[in-house]
Amino acid sequence: MSSLVLLRAGEPPAFWKGNERLAFEFPELSRGDVRKAIATFMDDAQAAAFRRSNYASLDVRVPNFGALKLEAYVCNDTEEAVLASSQRCDEWTLFRAHHELLAEAKASPEDADVYWNLGVAFIDEGEFQLAWHAFEKARALLPDDGGIHFEIGKLLGHELFRVDEAIAMLERASTLAEPSVEVFVELAVMQRSSKRLVEAERAARRGLVAFVDHPKLLEALGVILLELERGSEAVEVLERYVTLHGTDDEIEELLVQARAR
Repeated sequence: MSSLVLLRAGEPPAFWKGNERLAFEFPELSRGDVRKAIATFMDDAQAAAFRRSNYASLDVRVPNFGALKLEAYVCNDTEEAVLASSQRCDEWTLFRAHHELLAEAKASPEDADVYWNLGVAFIDEGEFQLAWHAFEKARALLPDDGGIHFEIGKLLGHELFRVDEAIAMLERASTLAEPSVEVFVELAVMQRSSKRLVEAERAARRGLVAFVDHPKLLEALGVILLELERGSEAVEVLERYVTLHGTDDEIEELLVQARAR
């Protein structure tokens, strides 16, 4: 009897018992198959919340199977789902086939580095939902670590399409000790990509206070000002970029657009 089933488009269902994958022969699932499976377990309100956030974690009951946990999310722009028994609540099942890291975690359960390494391994495998769980375990152990918050923010925004949560995580990272320039760049980019241009400008300017005249932040601010239809300000920022850091084709093209406006 499996304790977890993964439903992923383009692959047959994957069955796991604890940290061992079971060998079953099933046909590949289509995207429609996965969507229908998720819809089966959600009422209208839950489905609407899932469409807004791209994530749901629900307690469900299935005839002849009893109480299960449904986790639904979007990965690579496609819905996926995990159905798990109560055994899934055991934190060790997170490790799946990573037996060496599992042994390390059981030997040192308070070592956040183990979960960080597991998250990195899952990213390399394209298992972004599992990576998020692993990094969240690390964050629980080190709640004031800006690097963990930053990594979770990138993962949520770029891979799992949970933009509101990503922005909140990056905002938190920006308030912790010694945030890197990449925190402000990523925050500005995330805000801009979700059409929150005023907030994006604010993030870029905050970054420039901490990292004066950094080229990535100057370029980001120039792009944001262009989209805000503030061409003269964009010209000023981009010309400062050229004066301090030289130029390239992309910057020159941005300057052409800014001067035309």
